[in-house]
Amino acid sequence: MFKDAFSLVQLESFLAVAKFASFTKAAYYLGISKSAISQNIKQLELMTKVKLVIRTTRQVSLTEEGHKLFEQCQRLENEWFGIKQLIGSFDEHPEGELVISSNAFFAKQYLTKLIKQYLQLYPKMNVSLIIEERMPHLYQENIDVAFGVNWRPSDDVVARKLMETDYVFCATNSYLNRHGIPKSLQQLKQHQFIPHSARAATIVGKTDNQSHFWATRLKANNIDCMKNFVLSDMGIIQVHRYIVEHELKKGELVEVQLSDFSSQVVNVNMYYQKHQYVQPKIKTFVELAKEMLL
Repeated sequence: MFKDAFSLVQLESFLAVAKFASFTKAAYYLGISKSAISQNIKQLELMTKVKLVIRTTRQVSLTEEGHKLFEQCQRLENEWFGIKQLIGSFDEHPEGELVISSNAFFAKQYLTKLIKQYLQLYPKMNVSLIIEERMPHLYQENIDVAFGVNWRPSDDVVARKLMETDYVFCATNSYLNRHGIPKSLQQLKQHQFIPHSARAATIVGKTDNQSHFWATRLKANNIDCMKNFVLSDMGIIQVHRYIVEHELKKGELVEVQLSDFSSQVVNVNMYYQKHQYVQPKIKTFVELAKEMLL
């Protein structure tokens, strides 16, 4: 038993230091001084009678006991945050700012009408849309809702399925008439293939153990740019079907079938933290998204 009961303030300081691996960042995040952070950690270590944080001139790390306490504090934080959000949800009129993360194409294709409707329904709300092609860390980056394809969420994040898609290789008829139609991945390597530079491999979705990476003359880290390149007869791309569905139906692009590649169906999801759903701003947006996108 502790002689003196530890406080939530001390645990909050420890959690911030563990999360940011920095006393300076923890102090800035909590809005208190570095000395206050240090004092809270010192008092916590005196009460627990173990070293929790290892602090050097270059880095901050946790001891084994510190890691164990950090795991428990994260659970406590989620519960405490849920209590605060529950109290806040008693007023069902959302106000404040909703932060959304999405790739550019999905935002233009699906979110414009949704966000317009949301702002009309809730005049006290503001929306900040962040365009990026990665899965953000919702908690650390203060993202309320994210849209993405088949990202594996952590246990505290909900992945709400909106639609299904798969990867498709495509090019224009003009390009294929000039360069021929590849029938296999090996033949594809002889073509002007335009990959996404942020992907771990040149080809996405190949399930064997082979390395599918090779040097290409052109690559981009943006789906819209890749789409513009392929529509300009510059090569072949591999993107999610929903991104080029319109062009495929109109015949502006042609799907390229490879004998040794079979694309898997994946989900397009809406992500949000479980314990934040009780917030009126998130709950109302999620429900509206389900109504308009499903």
